[in-house]
Amino acid sequence: MAGERVISPGIIANAAELLKVPEAEARDFFDTLYDDTAVWLPPRELWRASPNDPIETPVDDRGIVDVPKLIGLVKDSVEPEYVWQLPDNTHHFYWYAARYSYDDKWTSDKKHYSAGRFRDLSIHKAELPREFENWLHLITLPPPVPSREVMQYRIDSWRVAVNLFGSVRRVVMWEKRAQKRANYTARNPDVVSYDEGDIFGEEYMETILDRQFRGVERHMSELEQVPPEFRLVQPANTPKELATQLGRIVGKRSLKLRQAVNGQSPLLVAA
Repeated sequence: MAGERVISPGIIANAAELLKVPEAEARDFFDTLYDDTAVWLPPRELWRASPNDPIETPVDDRGIVDVPKLIGLVKDSVEPEYVWQLPDNTHHFYWYAARYSYDDKWTSDKKHYSAGRFRDLSIHKAELPREFENWLHLITLPPPVPSREVMQYRIDSWRVAVNLFGSVRRVVMWEKRAQKRANYTARNPDVVSYDEGDIFGEEYMETILDRQFRGVERHMSELEQVPPEFRLVQPANTPKELATQLGRIVGKRSLKLRQAVNGQSPLLVAA
């Protein structure tokens, strides 16, 4: 079923904020700012909630947007038979953008932070069908702005996850190379000219792996400085398990939620 073309107050408010002009003026410029898909919403007869009574964006005990609960509330505000069809658009769960400026910055322990950096973390963005994003802006209120302390913990946890992912991925890579070399020399002993075996190759691989493991240990130590409730990852049994766990979190520029929105897959996001 096709959506309804509506210039919603939420979309106009976004345009006004972007241009830093009154909403009446933003409405005049609206058609030059957005393509046709920007004003599509589900058909009005399928609305189960009123934009005049917007939903508060749910947050958890930390003050972080509860993404699964938010998506569920927005889905429940439209009749379940509606299929969200428009192309994806990147939605920031922390809006309006003006509330999270890169100019709102501070330094702690020689590390730099900003509200804009917090807003733009990959775990705070999602690819959503365009009319779902439009409807979300129309039917929900912006989330309360977290404290600087919360933003800082979230940014720290993200940085540690990214750095740790790089280290454990290199460990896994070098472990595979060491095993591949050991298998090769076992099958082809003539390539090794020493009676003791591939001692120089093994020492080289051990040196490389030792350096990579030190990187993992350093980042794990940094992880311990982040309060447990803000950690994006917990210690795993092996570097491969840790790399797999981290890859799901830091390996994407944003959350991919189209299938979850349309009920085609479970909604799994980092805490």
